[in-house]
Formats: sequence, C-alpha cells, structure tokens
Amino acid sequence: TTVSSLPAGAIIASDKRNNSVFYAASGARFYLSTDTGKTFSAVSTLGSSSAPVKIAVNPTATGDVWVSTDKGLFHSTDSGLTFTTISGIGAAWAVALGAPKSSGGYPAVFAAANISGIGYFRSDDQGATWVQINDAAHGFASASANVIAADPKTYGRRVHFLVDDYT
Repeated sequence: TTVSSLPAGAIIASDKRNNSVFYAASGARFYLSTDTGKTFSAVSTLGSSSAPVKIAVNPTATGDVWVSTDKGLFHSTDSGLTFTTISGIGAAWAVALGAPKSSGGYPAVFAAANISGIGYFRSDDQGATWVQINDAAHGFASASANVIAADPKTYGRRVHFLVDDYT
C-alpha cells in the first residue's frame, strides 16, 4: 500500500524495540511514523544529503538510529528528531550494527564508507574511531555497490552481499 505521507523511493526501517515506530529517509529529510507505518512526518534533516542509502536501528535501544548517505554517516538517539554527523566520513554506502565487543556494550557499527579512503570499517565506540577491516587481499569488490549485514550474536562477524545490476 502506498503511504501518501512518504516520498516514493524512500528507504524504510522499523524500530526493533517498539513495533509501532518506523523510520524513513528521502533526500535530506528524515521521517518518523508512530502508527506502524501508516503515516510519516518529516522530523529532521540529514545535512545536505541527497541520497540516503540505509537505515540501521539498534536492536537494544528504542530510537537509536544510524543512516548512511552520500554526505556521510548520521546517528540519532531520539528517534531521528536530531542527528549527529559522524566526523571524518565523506560518504557512507552501507551501515549495519552487530554484536558488541563486550557483553552488554554498544553494538559494533560497520560501514562501507570513505574514511580517509574507501573501504569497510568497524567502530566499537559509536563512531568515534574506525578500524578498516578490508585490505588488498580482502577487498570485497566495490564498497559503493555492496550491502553490509552484521552478526548480532558474534562480535566482529559481518556479511557482504555484492549487488550487481544486470539490466
């Protein structure tokens, strides 16, 4: 069913702790739904982004949202009402949250991004610092063409899916 309050082509994700809450992004706008996705309201912006790519939602905290965009990586802890721009990231094509480094800690954040060079990165401190997890022998193809999924139970394990357009 088309949602008239949301632009066509918007990316969408659900809150993992509150099944009434959904998030969406299109262009520079971020949208929030509190009625299980029936209606959305624009609540904030993602800097000067024109192409949000992926929304990742913390499975252990309501309202904790990450958005990868053509202008970087954005993080919100208040359901998208405000965002912090993660410094040092020129563009982020994918983001995923995985098992934390220590039991009960914040999830590891994975990104396919441009952080002083294009690659795949992991942060264990909510985006304050990043470790590159690929190298010349383990490149996983084009960072901008891949989707990242992270294992929620095993720290450090992530899965990459190559997306090719054969049309």
